Amino acid sequence: MNDKLSPYREAIFYRHCQRYTLEMIQLWLVERHKLSVCKSAIARSIYKSLNSTLIFKRVTADHEYHYYRTKISARRQKRNYKAHLNFYLGVIQHRQRCGYSAIQVYDSLIREGVKTSLSSVRRAMKFDHEKK
Repeated sequence: MNDKLSPYREAIFYRHCQRYTLEMIQLWLVERHKLSVCKSAIARSIYKSLNSTLIFKRVTADHEYHYYRTKISARRQKRNYKAHLNFYLGVIQHRQRCGYSAIQVYDSLIREGVKTSLSSVRRAMKFDHEKK
C-alpha cells in the first residue's frame, strides 16, 4: 500500500462506507491532513481494506459528507450541453442540410454566443442524421 496513506487507511475506508467518492476523499485528505495523492492510490487503499474486512456495512452520512459533496459539485463544470443545444437544434439541422461541417456549425454557434463544445455539436448532428 502507499506509505502515505497507511496512517489514514481506516479513516479512508470509513468515508468509503459513507459513500464518499474518490474525489471527495482526495479533497478531505488535502484539507484535513495536507496530503496530496492521486485517486488511484485511494482506490487501491479502499480495495485492500475491502479484502481485509469480512463484513461491509454502509454508514449514514454526516455533516462532513454534505460539506465535501457540495464542494466537489461546485468544482465541476455543469453539463447542460444537451438542454442548452435543444434550443439551437433547428439552426444546427438547417446548417447541416446546407452542407456545413461540424466545425463550421460549432464556429457559427460560438460567434452567436452559444457556449457549447464541438462534441456536443457532433452529437446533435449525429442525432439528426439517425432520426432520418
